Amino acid sequence: MEHTKDKTIAIIDDCENDLQRLSILIQAAGIHSQISCFSSAEKFINNNRSYTIAVLDIDLGDTNGIRLSKEISQRVSYIVYATALREKMREAFGYKVIGFINKCDTNKAIIDCFKTIFEEYFMRLIHLDTANGQIDVQQQEIIYITLQGRFPTCCLNENRKLQLRKTTLRQIQEQLDPSLFIKINREELVNINMISSIEQDHIRLVHGEILYMSRRSKKDIERAWLKKFL
Repeated sequence: MEHTKDKTIAIIDDCENDLQRLSILIQAAGIHSQISCFSSAEKFINNNRSYTIAVLDIDLGDTNGIRLSKEISQRVSYIVYATALREKMREAFGYKVIGFINKCDTNKAIIDCFKTIFEEYFMRLIHLDTANGQIDVQQQEIIYITLQGRFPTCCLNENRKLQLRKTTLRQIQEQLDPSLFIKINREELVNINMISSIEQDHIRLVHGEILYMSRRSKKDIERAWLKKFL
């Protein structure tokens, strides 16, 4: 995976054996990155470095990894939770969370999971024609795409927006991974991973914004979203 050479990964786990195991399995997955290991949340926080990914244990002894994710979200691009408690996975879903590792799985299963995460979140680019020229964007960086006026607007992480040109919502949808994006109404495409909850007539995104969905699309949205937890 040549795309991952510039990636930095922090593994945060209070079990020394799990730290070593996860580090070895990341390397075995062909992810050629700089890996740093931390045996406590405090050591990670005091390190004052930023990372591409934090592989974060949900249960860190006296510290809850889910609460820790809120503190480190400004210093990491993505979070992968590692846990031996499958029932904790849904509780841990949130902003910047791109996957889960079940530490009870076999080494091969964990290696395959790491490969899938990197293939899905770092190798899927979409080519966008904007007012500032053509640019490549990682699909996972997109929160949603909305049709405002003549051309769509692409809403990204960290409140960034790209005004597109010379394209339609349908043409954009054809470029997107159908397992990652779903059309919630006639004017909006949403990243399934960015959905926090589904209500009667709207969805709530992980950063709090509300988008309204059509009645016709609700079942498809629920089905696609729930697949994340299976």
